[in-house]
Amino acid sequence: MPDFTDFERNPNESPPALQKTPSIRKVQKPDAMRRVPQQLRSRRMVNAIVDAAGQILRQQGREGLSTTSLEVVSGVTKGSIYQYFPNLDAVVAEVFHDVIRQRMAEWSAAQITEFEKAADVVTLVVDSALGLHGELLALDRVFYCSYSGFYDLWQAFDETQQRHNASMLFLKQNLEQCVDFPIGLDARMAAYALGRSVELTTYAMLRDDPDFLTRPELRNILIRIGCAITERHEP
Repeated sequence: MPDFTDFERNPNESPPALQKTPSIRKVQKPDAMRRVPQQLRSRRMVNAIVDAAGQILRQQGREGLSTTSLEVVSGVTKGSIYQYFPNLDAVVAEVFHDVIRQRMAEWSAAQITEFEKAADVVTLVVDSALGLHGELLALDRVFYCSYSGFYDLWQAFDETQQRHNASMLFLKQNLEQCVDFPIGLDARMAAYALGRSVELTTYAMLRDDPDFLTRPELRNILIRIGCAITERHEP
C-alpha cells in the first residue's frame, strides 16, 4: 500500500508566495494526473473519484477532502486513487476542469442573445466571470488562489467552441447587434478590450485580495470599465 503521509494538505495553510514578475498572470500548475485512463472501466473509476471529490468539496469544504473520504464516497480504493492521482490537489484540479467545462458549455449554448444595449453585454461578461470565479473560490479557496493563473477562462471558452478566437467573436457579434454600439468603433477591438480587461482585472484581484471579488463595488467598477470601452467617444 503506498504511503499517503504527504498526500493531504492543510486546508488552512496560506498559498505559496508568488515571485515578483512583470506579468499579471503568474502561472503555477497543479500536479497532473499520473496517467490518463484509456479503458472504459478506468474512465468510470476516475470519473467516480472526481465526482466524489466535487461532492465532498461542496458539502464539507476542503477540510473534508481526504483519501479516506474519497474512498468512502467514490467506492474506489485508496490504492486505485493513488494510481491516477499523485495528491489531492491533482484531484481538485480535475474537479475545477469539470466545473469550468460545464459553465463554458452553458455559455456556448446561449450563444447570441438579444441585447438591446451594450451595457447589457458588459454586465453579462462581468457577472459571468465573477460568478465562475466565486464558484471556484467556494470549492477550494487556497487551491484557487495558488493556481488561478493556470485556469484561463478565455481560452477555455475557445476550447469548448473548438474555434480559435471564439470568445472574441461571441462578444463582437453581441456588441454589433446593440442599438447603441457606436458606428465606426472597431467591434473586434472592443470585444478584445472588454474581455481582456475583465479577465486580467479579476485575476489581478485574485492575486492581490480574493475578497475583492465578492464585493459589489468591484462589480460596479468592472461594469464602468466595460461601458467606457463600448461607449461613443467624441474626438
